[in-house]
Formats: sequence, structure tokens, C-alpha cells
Amino acid sequence: MKKLSYSLLLLIVCFTTFSCSGYLDEHSKDSMNASTYPKTDADMVTAMSPMWWVTMKFTSGDDPTFFFLGADDATSNVPANTYFRDGDIFNISDGLSQITYDWQLPYKGIQISNFIIAHYADCTGDQNLINNCAGQAYFMRAWWYYWLIKFFGPCPMPLKEGETDAEMTQSSVEDVYAQIISDLQKAEELMPAKQTRSEWVYNGMSLVPTQGSAKSLLASVYLQMTGWPLKDESKYALAAAKAKEVIDNESTYGYGLVDINKLWDGIDMWDEETVFGHAYNWKTGDYTMRTPKAGAPIEEGGWACYMAEINFFKNFPEGPRKKVTFQTDIWVPVSKGTEGAFYNERANAWFIDVPWDDPRTEKQHPYFCKQRFGSETRGGSLSWEDRYLDGSMWRSGRSQRFIRYAEVLLVYAEAECMAKGGPDASAYAAINRVRERAGLEDLTAGMSASDFQTACFNERGWEFAGNEYCSRWADLLRFEKVESANSNRDSREYILNHTPTKADYYLPIPAYDKNMNPNLHDNTGE
Repeated sequence: MKKLSYSLLLLIVCFTTFSCSGYLDEHSKDSMNASTYPKTDADMVTAMSPMWWVTMKFTSGDDPTFFFLGADDATSNVPANTYFRDGDIFNISDGLSQITYDWQLPYKGIQISNFIIAHYADCTGDQNLINNCAGQAYFMRAWWYYWLIKFFGPCPMPLKEGETDAEMTQSSVEDVYAQIISDLQKAEELMPAKQTRSEWVYNGMSLVPTQGSAKSLLASVYLQMTGWPLKDESKYALAAAKAKEVIDNESTYGYGLVDINKLWDGIDMWDEETVFGHAYNWKTGDYTMRTPKAGAPIEEGGWACYMAEINFFKNFPEGPRKKVTFQTDIWVPVSKGTEGAFYNERANAWFIDVPWDDPRTEKQHPYFCKQRFGSETRGGSLSWEDRYLDGSMWRSGRSQRFIRYAEVLLVYAEAECMAKGGPDASAYAAINRVRERAGLEDLTAGMSASDFQTACFNERGWEFAGNEYCSRWADLLRFEKVESANSNRDSREYILNHTPTKADYYLPIPAYDKNMNPNLHDNTGE
């Protein structure tokens, strides 16, 4: 099998559409020779740049959101990009460019991780720094494989430098999860509790993964393995133990829950809630399209690619979390002089503020506002008072959290309960921390294991509703509830293309890749 030289790989990754920026390329070199690189700790730091660039590229668009639209929290309704609708109604084609993009980019990240892992042991210099870089590579390889195995199913698993998915057969779900676990255990050993290198730190908090990130992701992996398709209930105890290691040492890792009214406020969102994420900087070309236009109403200059499902919104418990999760009023343009009208300078138009279900709104849906308000837009702050989006506001430098500390608490609560056949005081304490932050009462003591697990399932759905990476879709897969969740759709939602079955649990493998590699085939989910 032909090896892809690192210098060529770096050129492919770093100079396709964007250039590496910000903390991603502080140590970039003008040229690299695969025969001599890497040799030192400084070389290893340089090698990290393309790895984080791939992560930025993968998460910079809002396209991955359409993968999650088969869940019951988000929907689409004749958006600007019809693939969002197709994801919502289970009409996903293997020819979609988004499918290709979100299959191929993880493999680019895996190739870079494989390169770093293959060479770090031979490098000289600060061994702690070298190990740190290797630990991040192990972490990211696990993260990419976790994405692929959850949403695509059995997949090729290149693990050596130069190997690609183009000629390999698909590894089983069991084998891929085993590798993910091994990689995260290695990442735990190699990464520090906190990052201290200046370009990897912001306001005293780590910008790149740490030991706590690896433990948290491993707890999530174990919990996912307890449900479909593996249904390995022995992993409950492992998930609980690993999450507890993080919770017991939250001060060491710098983790905690942010006040609910500040959770989605500000331009950075880099705080104690962030276990793993990406800090964007739109001024240097490192930006995300996940905010603000994609999920905003058309009347306010948005694209309305996705919005909240009506029944999910109605069943969402009242309180401050609901207020910071959903936008429930819409600006509707009207003529000057209309009663209650106000003028918006950016739109150069008059509006009135009406409820989401007013017949004058185009979609008659509530929207998610987590990603929209308080985000950096052209160097300023988008506020509730002036929220109209003009044509240039299609990108943002707003940081994105991929793992939040609330997820660690909820993983522990469910896993501890199921491992012990019922919730103990520590399981109640974990879930109630999240509920109290949300403005809800503590759960009633004495719940059965089944009822407590359902409460955890519901809590995760409410806490991570919308386009968060701890997605409702992954939980519906785990509990085999895709079918039942989609039977509870409001008549204003799109009609399903067909009634979903296990065949819809996995995304199709891209047609391009199947044509290039005859060993590949779609996974049926059965």
C-alpha cells in the first residue's frame, strides 16, 4: 500500500479552502521533508497544527447538524439547503456531498493522528511535551472513530502511517470500539491534567484535550456501548467509574457548571463547562457557520435550515433552561405605522414581535437560540435588542463545546444507577446538579432503575437539545427509539419519506468512496 508523505498530507489539509490560523499554526514550518521530520519536540508541536485544522474544518460548517435531524428535537421545513429536510424525513442519499465530507474529513484526521503516533517515540527533547502531543493524537483518533462508528457503523480502521480507508475492508463495531477504548486509555496516560503551553491555553483553561477530556470521552463511549447495537451492559460500571474519576477531580481539571443565564452568553464560551471543544477566530479565517444564520428565522435574516420540533418544545419543562434554549418570538416585517411596530436600522425595515406560532411567521416553529445570541459577528456582539442578520453575518468566531461538563454528570448518573440496579445518593446528586442549574426540582427519591434511567434520558434530551455534539440522535440510537420518536410529529412538520427502521440507524457510506473501494458497503443496522 502506498504511503502518503506527511509533507504532501500537510499541503492537502492546510491549503484546501483555508489556511491554518491562530493557535493552530504558531509553530508552522515553511517546508517539511518527510525523510527528516519529525525529530524533536518542536517538530511534534508543529505536527499538531494540521490535526487541529481538520477538527476546525469538520466543525466549521453546520452540515453535521443534518445528520441529527432524524431525532425528535430538531426539524427542517423547506430550508435554503434541502439536505436538512432530507435528513429530517429519512431521505438521505449516498451521493450527498455532506455525506462524503463527513466521512472523508475524519479519515484525514485519522491519517494525521497515525503519523504522529508512529513517530513520537523517536523524537528527542522535552519528553513530557512529546508525550502530550501523542496523547492528543490518540484522543483525536478515538474521537474520529467514535463519530464514524456511531453514525456510519462498521468502517475501515487504518491504524498505521500511510494506511488509508481506500483499500481496506470494514472493521466490526466491536473492533472499532475496542480501538477507541485503547486509544483513550493511552491518551489518559500521556496527556496532563491541564495544558500549560501558552498557545494551548486561554484564560487559564486548556484549548486542547487533557487527561480529563480523555476520561470524559471514554465514559461517554462506555455508555454508548451499553445500548444498540452492542447492548453490552457490563460497560455501565466502567462508564460510571470513569465519569466518577472526572467528577471527583473536577477542581483539578477546572470543570464545573456555568450559570444557566451565562451558559450561551458571550463570544468565547470557553469556560469551566468546556471539557473539549474548539476556539474559533473568525478574524484569521478560523470561523464557524454553526452560528448565527443557519438556525435563525428567515424574517430576521436567517436561513431557517433547522428549528425546534413543536412537540419536543411543548414537552420541554418550563424554566430558565427553556428560555435560553429556544427563541419563542419572531420579528415579522410590517408597514411603518402598524400598531406596535419598531424600526431596525440594520434591516432598514419595520417589524412587530409575534409568538412563534403566529400565522404571519413563515415557519410557525420555535427556534434554538443557543448558538445565536451573544456571538461574535464582524467583531461585535449580536444581542436580543438588535438581532437582525444582514448578508455578511453568515459566520462567527464563537467557540464550540463538543463535550460539556453537564454530559459527564449525566453519564455518571445513568451509568451508576444501571450498574447497581438502582440510583444511589451519588447518582441523584449528579443529575440534580444539572436539574437545579436548569431551574427544576430535584428528582423524587426512591425511583426504580428503569424510571431513573428514563429521567436521565429525558434530561440529556433537554440539556443538549438542538445541534450540540452530545446529540439526541445518539441517544435515540442507543435506546432504539428512532421509530417511536418519529411517530410523535406535529402535523406542521414535514411528512416522513417512509417510516424509519433499523436500516435508517446508520448513514449511507458515500457513493464516491464505495466506487473507489469495492470492499465498502452500506450498513443495514440489523
